[in-house]
Amino acid sequence: MSKYNSSLLDPGLNMLKYIVILCTIACALGAAVPEGLLPQLDGRIVGGNPASISSFPWQISLQRSGSHSCGGSIYSKQIVVTAAHCLQSVNISVMKVRVGSSFWISGGVLLNVAAFKNHERYNSNTMVNDIAVIRLSSPLTFSSTIKPIPLASVAPANGAAASVSGWGTTASGSQSMPTQLKSIDVKILSLTECSSSTYGYGSEIRDSMICAFTKGKDSCQGDSGGPMVSGGQLVGVVSWGYGCAFANYPGVYADVAALRSWVVSAAETKDASSLLESSENMLRFVILLTAVACCLGAAVPEGMLPQLDGRIVGGVATSISSFPWQISLQRSGSHSCGGSIYNNQIIVTAAHCLQSVSPTILKVRAGSSFWNSGGVLVNVAAFKNHEGYNPVSKVNDIAVIRLSSPLIFSSTIKPIALTTKSPANGAAASVSGWGTTASGSASLPTQLRYIDVKIVSRTQCASSNYSYGSMIKSSMICAYTVGKDSCQGDSGGPLVSGGQLVGVVSWGYGCAFPNYPGVYADVAALHSWILVVLLSAVACALGAAVPEGMLPQLDGRIVGGAATTISSFPWQISLQRSGSHSCGGSIYSSKIIVTAAHCLQSVSASVLKVRAGSSYWNSGGVLVSVAAFKNHEGYNSKTMVNDIAIIRLSSSLTTSSTIKTIGLATAAPANGAAATVSGWGTTSSGGSIPSQLRYVDVKIVGRTQCASSTYGYGSEIKASMICAYTVGKDSCQGDSGGPLVSGGRLVGVVSWGYGCAAVNYPGVYADVAALRSWVLVNTLINMLKFVVLLCAVSCALGAAIPEGMVPQLDGRIVGGVATTISSFPWQISLQR
Repeated sequence: MSKYNSSLLDPGLNMLKYIVILCTIACALGAAVPEGLLPQLDGRIVGGNPASISSFPWQISLQRSGSHSCGGSIYSKQIVVTAAHCLQSVNISVMKVRVGSSFWISGGVLLNVAAFKNHERYNSNTMVNDIAVIRLSSPLTFSSTIKPIPLASVAPANGAAASVSGWGTTASGSQSMPTQLKSIDVKILSLTECSSSTYGYGSEIRDSMICAFTKGKDSCQGDSGGPMVSGGQLVGVVSWGYGCAFANYPGVYADVAALRSWVVSAAETKDASSLLESSENMLRFVILLTAVACCLGAAVPEGMLPQLDGRIVGGVATSISSFPWQISLQRSGSHSCGGSIYNNQIIVTAAHCLQSVSPTILKVRAGSSFWNSGGVLVNVAAFKNHEGYNPVSKVNDIAVIRLSSPLIFSSTIKPIALTTKSPANGAAASVSGWGTTASGSASLPTQLRYIDVKIVSRTQCASSNYSYGSMIKSSMICAYTVGKDSCQGDSGGPLVSGGQLVGVVSWGYGCAFPNYPGVYADVAALHSWILVVLLSAVACALGAAVPEGMLPQLDGRIVGGAATTISSFPWQISLQRSGSHSCGGSIYSSKIIVTAAHCLQSVSASVLKVRAGSSYWNSGGVLVSVAAFKNHEGYNSKTMVNDIAIIRLSSSLTTSSTIKTIGLATAAPANGAAATVSGWGTTSSGGSIPSQLRYVDVKIVGRTQCASSTYGYGSEIKASMICAYTVGKDSCQGDSGGPLVSGGRLVGVVSWGYGCAAVNYPGVYADVAALRSWVLVNTLINMLKFVVLLCAVSCALGAAIPEGMVPQLDGRIVGGVATTISSFPWQISLQR
């Protein structure tokens, strides 16, 4: 379902705040929270009718320990779709699925659950992405009472008829559950409608949700996880709602059309173990083991818990000159973790090394074989953990540290390159550090030690050859050698292969335990985060200075360019926030502007205006309000992929010599092709914005070339990007969101770059040819909406639509001549 966002949704946890406040007040007053004032996650069919499974053969009963728990829908012979909130804190051993019966307690077929997977971005506070898939232990045999239901690819229209089925309680507040299946008929409420002021949810309604409502029967009454069906397709999964049939509070569902690709991808995962959400299993195991030990007054046996401290067991003493990138991260004067020198001010280490610590007590020793003396000891200015780091599952266990002063490189202090590709299974690697030299030892060696290990690829490490299974995630890699496995390396320290940093010591079970390799953060998988996101975030958040060229530049500047007039670039516009120039953009049609998605983050359409037809951003031409805008759904502010957006103006522009549209490129220009960038960016790094339009001439750098070793970006250049560069004038100097034009067509949208005309760092653009179809789809859909609306109005009034008011899709041969079929034997007549 395509839509324009007139403003960004409030990302705050409104629902959570509401619940906390309400519960606090109620507790303080000694009162119970009135039913219906909290989001309801259990299903109930109130006002519904008894139904037969043959009418809803896709319906299943998800059962815990023999009792009905949630509903669900059959997607294929072994896959069931349900709600993520139905599978929180549950073990598959207590779960079963009943299919093919109108009664949840008997009949049909009862099957075990082999595995399940919740959407990785499910949030139990906001209820976004409340969807999950279950894999059955054995395949279903389809019949009149057991059938799959297809997933909707487009959300149903506002007001469309739908049905909800399930075994929820039949009255609000009732504790009893009917044994027979029940159903209700409801009406769809679109995302836009449900979040409007007509209803009471507002910004709690997110892009992954859809609503339904019928007085006395609204969809909150469906069985949690169960199906909402419209037009013979699964359009929603019962998720949450306030109360039961409360006025102005429709039932809320996971929007299947919006989440369809995730379901299809998860369902196609054949390995049952890969579906398991087992990040919680480690936590349960640790808690249970610790609790038992505490109750018995015994210590937990070493090696039974994930080991987060490093130790080089079976290794040998070495010199820092053999591992000049190695550092000792120290807390309050004691060695705490290892790390690797990335450049003269940045250290790469593990996120778990920096939990609950202030940079004021941290120091880094570099250039010494001994952690307690020699080399240089430098203060820590700031650090940042990966935002996706999870202390339970250990995913994304990586961090960067910024030193207070730069290191001076020498034979004992050198940076190490980050790998862009994970090493092959079995590749030789080494781990270094100052960890304890024997399992269980409390003392640290003073001299650096190392061990040689073999890489165990992620696929191998998660296989049945080893014992971790689904605990090995996409951000991890393993290494192992009998008696020397990599869990023995120093936490946060380097795993090096082929002269590159391939891993950061993270965790493992025990120390050299059979079938338990050491586990590392996979540097190749996390490479772009280190380079693009983290450095910028550290500097901005903590006020540290970052050397020019080390941060992706999202603001435009035409350095080394020349003043010009709008008549030379009549497609150029100035996008303004609250009266100040903010970004550039290009006129695609009389009401559509193409710009960058990063220009429209955290902003409301109400504060935006567009100035067109003027060489000056602050005067002349026409100033038009913004009606709405839409960012590319796949835009990622960390990797900058799909950095494109469209703006719809409140009124149409009138074409003139200073206001013209520009065509979108259908193919990326050749490497080395001439191009121009225009805008009102600052004319020197850090300078003020000029009032007059400026431009620079640049040369196209093809995506393949831009990602090659000739330049410094590597794998940061993605399929939706293109580059341009000229010494002293590279395209990072264009105005963000503004046009890169070649051959009279828009070939790029100014996106990002390192520094300004930095050597080996071209400016990076959104590749218009690669993203052209997205622009077309999201602009042409307005014509379709207009046609549908016009037809509806006309039909309602009983009037014919005036010819010429709608696009003509029927053919007519005007002024032609009669002919015979023998001249056109391929012609047919399609008849209704």
